[in-house]
Amino acid sequence: MLEALIEVGRGAFAALFAVAAGSKLRAPAFADLSASLAALGPTGTRFSRFSATCLIVSEATVATVLLLGPASAGLGLAALLLAVLAAGVLVSTRRQLGLRCACFGTARETLGGRHLWRNTTLSALALLLALASTGATLPDPAERVLLTATGAGIGIAVVLHEAVAAALTPRKR
Repeated sequence: MLEALIEVGRGAFAALFAVAAGSKLRAPAFADLSASLAALGPTGTRFSRFSATCLIVSEATVATVLLLGPASAGLGLAALLLAVLAAGVLVSTRRQLGLRCACFGTARETLGGRHLWRNTTLSALALLLALASTGATLPDPAERVLLTATGAGIGIAVVLHEAVAAALTPRKR
């Protein structure tokens, strides 16, 4: 049972990171992300495009390791990256920068407590799954594909939930 939960988690986190990385590649989304990182970081605009590229590559790498690497490594990297993203949200909200969420592409909603809670909770879940996976045995290949695909569906549902929540949240003027 634990092995099944780990595989579903791998699929869900892989889908989240793959969609997050892919959605930031479009020109307006990449520009929004670069601007947010410029406002957030100590170097300003000097390294914002480089930082945005590094984040996208990190998300794509985590998605790949989740699907192809050991469960503990992929889930551990997911936990770490989500913790870093949560720290960024915390800094943004504490400084009252009013940065927009570019988590899944288009920056519509201002970063806030909901994003901090989401990233922190997902980071803790990924860490728990990583720790649980250290002694777990892999299911057979067919079962693993089914479980990972189920997890990917859950991950995509989370992304869609984020899009609906952003669309229904009133914009501050």
